[in-house]
Amino acid sequence: MKTLLVLENDSILPVAIEHYIREYKEKYPDCKVIVLTELSYVDSNTLIGHIKDADTIAVQSQFIDDSYYQLISIAEVLAKMPSKDVVINNNNLQHRLQSILNDELLDSITHHNIFKMESARRSIMLNFDSHLKEYREKIAFEKKYKDEARFRVIGKVRIINCVAFSPVCTNLPIGDIVDRLDMSKLDNQPQRGVWIQGNGEPFKLVNDLGTPEFEIITSLDTEDQEKEIVSIICNSLSITMSDEQHALAEKYVKKAFRDNRGLTVMANEICEYLDIAKRGNRSAIVKILNKSKELVQ
Repeated sequence: MKTLLVLENDSILPVAIEHYIREYKEKYPDCKVIVLTELSYVDSNTLIGHIKDADTIAVQSQFIDDSYYQLISIAEVLAKMPSKDVVINNNNLQHRLQSILNDELLDSITHHNIFKMESARRSIMLNFDSHLKEYREKIAFEKKYKDEARFRVIGKVRIINCVAFSPVCTNLPIGDIVDRLDMSKLDNQPQRGVWIQGNGEPFKLVNDLGTPEFEIITSLDTEDQEKEIVSIICNSLSITMSDEQHALAEKYVKKAFRDNRGLTVMANEICEYLDIAKRGNRSAIVKILNKSKELVQ
């Protein structure tokens, strides 16, 4: 059974909306019609519930012209909903939506079928691809640039602290030395802080918020080098180790370097210690060990 939700700010429905309801009932005889008038007085949870249950949402022109904040609020709700038909009676609808909603919010509702109302049987479906082309290209570039950030290493930093609250920066390895990343193409203030890899995407540490968050490392001492090598091996091979295992692995790497054994022999023994297959992993570890001298340049 189809459900039509009608949204109106006034207490009386406009003629155009009443006509649309009649045609909708003719098209879907078993449909359910819910009319919410004086919308500013409707509880937000009630409104969200009705939007969620509706197949089609019909809105009068005045709602677009006079109620910017309500329109934005409803768009934010629709952004989280599965596809619906949204039918709006406004002669200048496409321009109004593009003017009122920012590109991010407008793009977030384009999975819905948005129509300019003519009747229940004939409406014009809007397309925002041309308007959003530049925005979507920008977002695609930013995503690719962030995804590839871990390959743009320009140095090392020690994480001292993190005062921000975000899923991207939770569980940062405080005290550890990590890669400093090049994010210059997206950073409007490159002189303010450094970028490191956070949870899922790069994250910026700064030192000007009252609590220092990082220290730039110009060279690694022996202990830091061993720790860095183990971290690179674990990250490259997607190995998870406890702090105790990590510490033992660092001691092993230290012993391996001190004994001046060949890289292949060292890689073999590291595979055995980490209990991972030698095929494939051994050559990857050899490359990491071979580049280890770069860590102290």
